Amino acid sequence: LFISPQDEMGTVSTDPLVFTNERAAPGTPQTFTLKLNLWWSPGDTDCFIHNEHRFLETHTQIHGSGRMQKFRLRDETTIYEDVVMPVGYSHDPFCRVSGKNEWAYPWHRYYADTDSVWLAIELHP
Repeated sequence: LFISPQDEMGTVSTDPLVFTNERAAPGTPQTFTLKLNLWWSPGDTDCFIHNEHRFLETHTQIHGSGRMQKFRLRDETTIYEDVVMPVGYSHDPFCRVSGKNEWAYPWHRYYADTDSVWLAIELHP
């Protein structure tokens, strides 16, 4: 597993509730710092179940194939959603807004089916 240094790309303005698909019409936009980093993993790799982030996040598959998975507990046998990530695919954000600059994430992970490169897209308040 390899993680590139993180690049700060600039700022974006969005309504966090629109970003997380909790509402369709924009309300109050917020400015976020956009940060990107590339990940690489060999095939058949569990890239760790976790549920804590201090930012909004999504991922885009660059090379190979993998999946973003959601779990009820920090236990792979409790999987309840399996999002296949073909090249070029970006998944919907997994988190929900839980307060001002607070995001509630389910237990989730990236799993590399083949040798994979994917982009982590992070919006930091």
